[in-house]
Amino acid sequence: MADSCKKCGAPANASLTICEFCGAATIDLQSAADELRAIEEMVQVERNMATEKSTSSNPLMGALNPLMDIEKQNRVMALWTGSFIPNHPESLKRLLQIVIQKAVGANMGTSYKDKYVARAQSLLSTYKIQCVSDPEYGVVVTQYEVEIGRESKKGSMGMLKWIGLALGVMVGISLLIIFISGGPNQKITERKCKGEDSDCDERCQLANCLELCEDDNQWACQLVIQLMPNKNAPFRK
Repeated sequence: MADSCKKCGAPANASLTICEFCGAATIDLQSAADELRAIEEMVQVERNMATEKSTSSNPLMGALNPLMDIEKQNRVMALWTGSFIPNHPESLKRLLQIVIQKAVGANMGTSYKDKYVARAQSLLSTYKIQCVSDPEYGVVVTQYEVEIGRESKKGSMGMLKWIGLALGVMVGISLLIIFISGGPNQKITERKCKGEDSDCDERCQLANCLELCEDDNQWACQLVIQLMPNKNAPFRK
């Protein structure tokens, strides 16, 4: 056994068959039983991380606890996303199951979910290539493809798509409201008809009121009657 991990260079733990920092194998894992044992060692390493607590009485250390929690999350993610890849169906399915559980438990829209999903996709691809003869092949592929696809939509890229869709819907609704209300030009026409635009003379006011009257705005029609220079003669520009 090497004194350090060949993958990340961290000191090797003689009691483990994997690196407790990156999950790489530190010995030759030949059988499915060896690989399953190594995976369970990774599970125990994660449990040990979860129970780690600061023994310092310094108030500053207490304030740093949230940062320490983030560091633990990063270490756990590095362990599971950088681990060795099993060569046997039983152990590969076990690792895939754990990584998918990590993806499900990760917060929506975070890099944690993205990386766990990417790792799960990679493991499933390996399973498809190496384990075609596995009796559970069809069930495993179908089940995990559905689960991975569902979690992928909750990752950062999936969230951006949903945000983009939501913004598109909001813009569409806003444009619809503007269209129904006649748009911004409707307001300008109404101001001119009411004589609120100093640059619009009486003939301009009448023309705008006629436009509104044609759209069945009765108040504008009343103003047309008042503004007509000769109520018995047609209006001429």
